[in-house]
Amino acid sequence: MLLTSEDILKISDFGASRIIHKDTVINQNQGTPAFMSPELYTSQADKVDDFAADVWALGASLYCMVFGRIPFHGESINDISKHVINDPIEFPTGTDQLLIDLLKKMLEKDPSQRASFEDIRVKF
Repeated sequence: MLLTSEDILKISDFGASRIIHKDTVINQNQGTPAFMSPELYTSQADKVDDFAADVWALGASLYCMVFGRIPFHGESINDISKHVINDPIEFPTGTDQLLIDLLKKMLEKDPSQRASFEDIRVKF
């Protein structure tokens, strides 16, 4: 994750990076399975809101940085995808409520209900 001098967050994976704009349509999935949003595992993955998927990836990254492990894990891609799609997110005892609220909004399974980048900047 990179932050520009204008405070714009850039999510980077130099092996799979691309520039997208609000009207950009992406027809391919790339990413690390543990950081992919639930909708990227569906048959409708070609109609994914890339910004919502990026919020998910950012939330998974934040979870990993704070707790030292990924939020959903498994032995295989199929196993990981089942956990991402079906399991609730869990937090260690004593986790700050503001952090829980932020991560729950970023890791919301329904992309239409997931926090936007603007929501995150304004509310948190």
